[in-house]
Amino acid sequence: MAASTASQFLKMWSMLLLFFACFSSFLSISSCERTIKLVNLLFRHGDRSPTNGYPNDNYTEDTWPQGFGQLTERGMAQQYKLGQWLRKRYVTDLKLFDGIYRPKQFYVRSSPRERTIMSAQSNLQGFFPAESGGGEPSSGTPLWPPVPVFTVAEGQDYLLSGSRLQNCDRVSDYYIENSPAEQQYIKDNQIFFDRVHEKAGFSGDVIFENFYHLGDTLIRERKEGRNLPEWADDETFNKLKATHDFAFEADFSDMTTDEKRITSGVLLAAMIANMKAHLNRTNNDSRIFMYSGHDDNLAPFLGLFGLFTNVAPPTASCIMVELYKEDDGSHTVQLLFRNDTSKPPYLLKFPECNERCPVQNFFHIASPFVVDDVDELCRGKPPSLPLDVEWNIGWILAASSLALAGLLPLIVCVVLFFGAGGRRRLQKSKQCLKPINFHLLGGPNSESEDESVFDT
Repeated sequence: MAASTASQFLKMWSMLLLFFACFSSFLSISSCERTIKLVNLLFRHGDRSPTNGYPNDNYTEDTWPQGFGQLTERGMAQQYKLGQWLRKRYVTDLKLFDGIYRPKQFYVRSSPRERTIMSAQSNLQGFFPAESGGGEPSSGTPLWPPVPVFTVAEGQDYLLSGSRLQNCDRVSDYYIENSPAEQQYIKDNQIFFDRVHEKAGFSGDVIFENFYHLGDTLIRERKEGRNLPEWADDETFNKLKATHDFAFEADFSDMTTDEKRITSGVLLAAMIANMKAHLNRTNNDSRIFMYSGHDDNLAPFLGLFGLFTNVAPPTASCIMVELYKEDDGSHTVQLLFRNDTSKPPYLLKFPECNERCPVQNFFHIASPFVVDDVDELCRGKPPSLPLDVEWNIGWILAASSLALAGLLPLIVCVVLFFGAGGRRRLQKSKQCLKPINFHLLGGPNSESEDESVFDT
C-alpha cells in the first residue's frame, strides 16, 4: 500500500514538473515572437584631432597627420568595432535581416564633414565584413561590399549639421556664443579662468568660447598620447573638461518645445517618417537607417525626451530607435543609448510611456517637436492654416459673396425709396439698424493657428 502511494506521488510530481516545463517553454516561445522590424541609428563620429589649437599650443595643425578636425586612426578603429557590435546585435542576435547589403534595406546618411563620412565608412567595414560581399578573390570582385554614404552640401544639411549650419537664422541664434549662462559660469570661476587665460596665451576678453575649445583640444591631445603643458595638471584638465560639458548642459538641458524643434526636429521627423513608411507598407523593405553625426546631434536628441545627462556624448556613442512588432500584433518603439564599449547599451524610458512604448504613443509624445517645414524652422515663416480652417474661410467668403449678390437689388430699392422719401425718413430708419456681430460668423481667429498639425 505504501509503495502504491509513493508511486502515485511520484507520478503526480512528474506530471507537475512536466506542466511547468511546458509552461516555461510556452513563455519562452511567446517572448521569441517579439520581432524587430526597423531601426534608426544615430552615432557620433570616432575620435578626431582638435578642431583648432590655442595660442601657446605646441601642437600646431601640421603636427596632426590629417590636420585639424579629422578622424584619427583611433577613431577609425572605434567605428569599425561599433560596426561589428551593430552587426552582432541586428544580424546575429535580433535577425533584423540576413546581413547582406541591399540598397532597399540599408540607408546611410552623413553630415558633410570628412570625419563623419569617414566614420560611416569605417563603421560599414565592421558591419559588412569581407565574407558578406559575395565576391571571390579570383574573380576580381571586391569581397567587402561597397556601401554608399549619402550627404548634402554644408549649407543645405538641415538634418545633421547642428550648430555648423550657417544659413538658418534661428539655428544660428540658438547657438549664440557666450550666452548669459556661460558668462555667469565664467564669473563664478573668474580666478581660475583668468589664470588659464594667461597660461594658454589668449588675449582680449576672458570669454567662455575660448575655454570650451581649449578643453576639447586638451582632451583630444591627451587621448592621442600628446604631452600636455605643465600648467594643465589633472585639476586644471578636469575643470576644463567640466567647462566643455557645461556648454552642452547650457544648450540642451531643459529646452523649450521650440528649442527642441530647432535642435532636433528635422532629424526626428526623418526617423518617424521611416517608421511610418514601414507601418503603412509604402517602404516595407527598409531595415536600417544609419545617421553619422556629431555630439550636438546626439545630445539634443536625448534632450527631446528629457534624457540628456549633461555630459557630452563620447566619440562613437550610438542612439538606437528600434521598432518592434509584439506577439499580439501591436508595434512598439524602444530607445537605447550605447556610450560605453565595456557595458551593454542603456535601455531608456520615454516620458509618460513604458520602455516598450506603443508606437502611436511615441508618435504622440514626439509630435510637438517634429519639423516638416524647414522654411518655417529657419526663417520664421508662418505655418499654413490647417485644412479645416482654410475650408471654413473659403465657405464664409463664398457665402458672403452670394449674400451680397442677393441683397444688391434690395439695397438699390431702399436707396431709391429713401431718395424719394426725404432725409428725415432715412434718419429715422437708421435708428432701426443694428451693427452686425462678425464674431458670430467665425473666421481665421476662431481656431488656433499656432497649433502644430501632426498626422499620426
